[in-house]
Parts: sequence; C-alpha cells; structure tokens
Amino acid sequence: MNNTPKIAQYGLPSTKVMRILLNPGRASNSTYNIVQKKVHFIFNAADKATLEFGPFYQRALQSGHYFIIYNPEKDLEFSLNQDKQVGLFWIELELSELHECISREENLGKIFEPDFAKKIYYKEYSIPTNVELILREIFEHDLPMHLATIYDTGKSLEIISLLLAADTNDFLSCPFLNDEEIMRKIKQAKDILVSHFAAPPVLADLAKEVGINEFQLKSGFKQIYGKPPYQFVLEYKMSHAKQLLESGKYLVHEVADQVGYTNISHFIEAFKKKYGVTPKKLSS
Repeated sequence: MNNTPKIAQYGLPSTKVMRILLNPGRASNSTYNIVQKKVHFIFNAADKATLEFGPFYQRALQSGHYFIIYNPEKDLEFSLNQDKQVGLFWIELELSELHECISREENLGKIFEPDFAKKIYYKEYSIPTNVELILREIFEHDLPMHLATIYDTGKSLEIISLLLAADTNDFLSCPFLNDEEIMRKIKQAKDILVSHFAAPPVLADLAKEVGINEFQLKSGFKQIYGKPPYQFVLEYKMSHAKQLLESGKYLVHEVADQVGYTNISHFIEAFKKKYGVTPKKLSS
C-alpha cells in the first residue's frame, strides 16, 4: 500500500486587501488606483459610493453590492464622493494565480479563462448574505495593524471562495461589452457626442451612424460611462460652460449660446441645478 502523503499547495501570494472607511464630510484628497491586468473585487458595506474617474466618468456602487473589475489595457485612477459614509473592502488578485488555483473544468465564467485576459471586464453584483457577514466582521474588528493585515487577507480568501462556490453567481460579463467591436462603436458614439455637444444627434441617428441598435447604445453607454448618453452630454455642457464663465471672457448669454441653449433661462436653470449657483454669480 502506498503511504506517500498527498500534498496540495495553495496560496495567492500577491493578494492585496484594503479597507476604506471615510466619514461624511471628511476632507480627503486621496485617489485610488485600479491596477491593470489584475482582478479587483470592490465591496460596498456602507452607503452608496460614487467612484469618480474624472469629470465626465463616474460609477455608482450601491450599498450591499460589489464590483468585479479587470482592465488589461491601463490603470484606472479614481477618487471617492464623500457626501455619505464610505465603507469599501477591496481585494486585488493576479488573474494568473486564479488560473493556477481554480480548476479549468469548473464552470466559473469567462473572466477566469486565460483567453479572456485580453478583454475588459466589469460588472456589479449583489453581495451574498454569507459574504455580508464576513464584511461585517472585517469592519467591526479592532485588531492592531500587524494582525489586521493577516486577518483581512484571510477573510478576503474566504470571500473569494464563497463567491466562486455560489451557484447563483455565474460571473457573466455584460452581454453588450463582451463584443470588442460593440465597445469600440460605443466609444465612437461618445466621441461624436463630445464633438457635437452643443447640438448632439438624436439617439436613433447616433446608433445608426456607429452601426449598432439604439438599445445596445443606451445599455452599453451607461455601462462604460456610468450614465445615459444625454446625461453625459448635459454634464459635459455644464462643465464646459463653467470653464468659459470662470475665464471671465464671456457674458452669460454668450456661454449659453456656445453650449447649445437658445433659451437663456433654461441654461440658467440647468447650471444652477448642477452647481448650486447661477452663471452670473459664478462669473462675477
């Protein structure tokens, strides 16, 4: 009888974890970096969090939800909107290590297949109850830093194992963003909107111009840029108007005309709704 011990080696040596806990109104200029070619699990254990990647791109993460993000092309830097309590638990993993630790025979979704490593992936999911309990333990413990690092890292691996074992979590990516050609066309649509922001085309015409249907355009645009196309255009208009007014070179009616408003009262109303002050007060 062969008594040779069976030895299985496990481990994710490059696992990184981060707890981000910010109180409402707390001043902070911190930025965070989603490193390319790594899988990021970002869990929201507090109020709705808004990840701001720039003036025109932000993603809201609802309370009790989490993101899976993988970008093979570039790092993504973001800041956090701190109007409310922010409580995020962030796990960063090497995709290659997941490939080594997870059997290829299991049906774990496209993001864990090596062939998927060249594609952008991000999606939002609801946090399962068993993972919520672990997150509560993570945010409630008061261990010293050297022990908290060990504790949080161990809990992060427990979370990943539970997610992978859950029958309800299929890790499927957005059906409109799986196709790189559709993604390219949505980005093309965004460029067209920016180029013609003062008089943007209607969605039906825009979809036809880039070669996709209107439903794909609206759904994919919101997935990539965090908001519908016309909300994106409106915020772009307001940001551009603000820059013009702050330059001190233009009157309010001139700025309104440049950003596509024929009715100045509509411009003033939209501007005040966005920034809380009238255009005249900002420029004075």
